[in-house]
Amino acid sequence: MYYISDAMPHNLIRDAFDTLRPRPDRTIHVVGRSRQNPDLVIEVVLDEAPLVAAMYDYS
Repeated sequence: MYYISDAMPHNLIRDAFDTLRPRPDRTIHVVGRSRQNPDLVIEVVLDEAPLVAAMYDYS
């Protein structure tokens, strides 16, 4: 599980590169508070494969 509010810039860069190393059937789980409503917690769960494909397409 990844808590976005605890992320430091250098960790975000490292994690982005880590995502580019493919691992089969890996799921990313991100949790963070809403900027508009701090009482609201947002949770996103996604398959890593489409994210990796999109990152390669973007680059």
